[in-house]
This record gives sequence, C-alpha cells and structure tokens, in this order.
Amino acid sequence: MVATIDFKKLQRDDKLIIGKGEKLYKKLVKELEEHFYGKQVGINIDTGEYAIGETKVDVLDKFDWKFGKKARGYFRVIGKGHPDVHL
Repeated sequence: MVATIDFKKLQRDDKLIIGKGEKLYKKLVKELEEHFYGKQVGINIDTGEYAIGETKVDVLDKFDWKFGKKARGYFRVIGKGHPDVHL
C-alpha cells in the first residue's frame, strides 16, 4: 500500500496555523517581549498557551512535553525573526 500526501491540504493547514499563531502572538507580544525577548516561543494555536525555550530544539521539546506530539504550534523568536510552523 502506498501512502499519498495531500500537499494542498498541508498548505491550507500551514496558512491556518500561521494565521492563528500571528493573532495569538500579537495578543501576547507585550508580555512575551517584556520577560522573554530574544528567546524562542511555541504557542499552542488551540489553547493560546505557550512554551519558552533558549533554542529551537529546546522550545520544541518543551512544547511537545507540555502539549503532546499532536498539538499544533506556532514558533518564532520573541521580538524578532520570522515564524516557523510545526505541525
């Protein structure tokens, strides 16, 4: 049996995650920048909760531990940088 990948669905999912994540980040930006500027944040787009880490690997580990492997997150550097999406 051969698995197929629906790339259009993946693109829609990415856009949804980025859109929700950016909205949540804007709501949290003042608090995050005041306490965690320059660190990595992973925001659970379904709950609005977040995990903070020093590096991408660190924040991914903390995010997975806190929310589980199936949680959808929006990741970025606090105060600078471009978002990274983790499904």
